[in-house]
Amino acid sequence: MTSSSLRRQTPAAVVVAVALIGALVPAPPARAGTERITGGAWSYFGDPRAVYAHGRTFVGWASSGGFVQVGSIDKNGRVRRATLDFMGSDDHNAPSVIVRPDGRIVAFYAPHENYLVAPSRRYRMFFRVTRRRYDIRSWGPVHTVPGNTAALPGQPQRGANYPNPVQMKNGQVWLFWRGGSWWPSFSSTTDLQHWKQPRNVVRGIAGERPYVKYGSDGKNVYMAFTEAHPNKRHTSIYFLRIAQDGTIYDDRGKRVGDVTHGADYRRAGVVYRYSPIGGDAWIMDVAIGPDRVPTVVYVRKPRHQHQSLYRYARWEVDHWADRPIVPAGKGRGGGFYIGGATLDHEDPSVVYLSRREGHARAEVEIWRTSDGGRTWSTTALTHGSKTNNWRPVSPRNDPSNRVLWFNGRYDSFLDFGTTIFAAGDGLGG
Repeated sequence: MTSSSLRRQTPAAVVVAVALIGALVPAPPARAGTERITGGAWSYFGDPRAVYAHGRTFVGWASSGGFVQVGSIDKNGRVRRATLDFMGSDDHNAPSVIVRPDGRIVAFYAPHENYLVAPSRRYRMFFRVTRRRYDIRSWGPVHTVPGNTAALPGQPQRGANYPNPVQMKNGQVWLFWRGGSWWPSFSSTTDLQHWKQPRNVVRGIAGERPYVKYGSDGKNVYMAFTEAHPNKRHTSIYFLRIAQDGTIYDDRGKRVGDVTHGADYRRAGVVYRYSPIGGDAWIMDVAIGPDRVPTVVYVRKPRHQHQSLYRYARWEVDHWADRPIVPAGKGRGGGFYIGGATLDHEDPSVVYLSRREGHARAEVEIWRTSDGGRTWSTTALTHGSKTNNWRPVSPRNDPSNRVLWFNGRYDSFLDFGTTIFAAGDGLGG
């Protein structure tokens, strides 16, 4: 692939200061520059969708034409693109990307709708590794993660989706995904050739699919998850920590299982417990900051209301301090398919989110707090958009305040015509 200059979108960064909930502190200057990257999209639950390494941002997406692709953006805003595979048009097929200690890039992906691929490729997790350091033009062959977790008794065999690879500081790659049981599944490798037998890392409710987000400090993995889809049953938000030795702990540090046998979801810490007044919940992100405090962003929606509310929860000594951020606006498909939110994993006091006000289009904003979510300042990255902006992502390990999202027609996860944009330090100004 040859490099090409990015086309500039008219900058739309403006500072807003609206006392939506609680006191609002002065907002910082808006970041200049928004760059058009390429056509594509991604889902909520496969991560890292973007990472930063060696002065470049590496990001994965699914094209509307069905291709699995990865791009690299350098400090001057130049982008290179590479196609890894064909999986059919489905935003869940977007790859999750990590960078190995030796500089090689690894991208994991799997078919969400298995009928879109040949029978021999169904129900499998794939990955590719670059041959050269930080070079997306040097991808090696397609590999398959061996095996999957088994179907539960009386349940059909599920596929493999939502890859969440984690590069551990001991050199291992830990891989989490939704497995054949529909529950959070786990395997690990030291060399990307020999993999541990896949296990259910969380034992959930038979026939239900938990939704999970993962964060890591390289020595621990932090999980925040629901017990099911909130459109299927009442849902809460749970929390677990997995130590590097494979022991699983709840939020208070109590041992509740290990990666070999898993942990029952009912023994996990509870960030938010469903109530008719509070409503059902869906996880958006979890991260651990330099202060070693876990932080969770999620969305909550009472069933009788038409819009959801973004929430921010931080662990404070012996409990979760759970506070509102801002209304998310009316969502699609029962209200939970909203613009989406993510944490800055290097500074979880920063939240990137997309929300709608009234009948306006969904816009991307940065929300910052210096007091654990009691007060907020906000900066708008988009304004007056003609079409909706979706699922902002902060690249992992990025020392700057950079964010990516996509904009455009999004009829469903199978039918979209969206374009990816990036904004932040080192891009466009």
